[in-house]
Amino acid sequence: MSGRYGSYDPIVKFGNRVTPDTAVEIPPALRRTRNELGMDYGRFDYVMHDGNPVLLDVNKTMGGGAPLRGYRQALAELAAGIEDFV
Repeated sequence: MSGRYGSYDPIVKFGNRVTPDTAVEIPPALRRTRNELGMDYGRFDYVMHDGNPVLLDVNKTMGGGAPLRGYRQALAELAAGIEDFV
């Protein structure tokens, strides 16, 4: 299931939406990404640009666990980059 809504605010949230939630097809590229991540439940935040999905955020409801252990260095570097914004 995939839904879309819009807002006048550049940060679109459910609470500031001005359009109804509209069902849309899940782009095949995001289905592949979901499978590559081994994700069977969660949410992707994405935008469409020139007909291609751009993944902004992955919200997995379970803990990271063993599959993320191989990505510790990359995750640490990403976390350090986020710190620069706050």
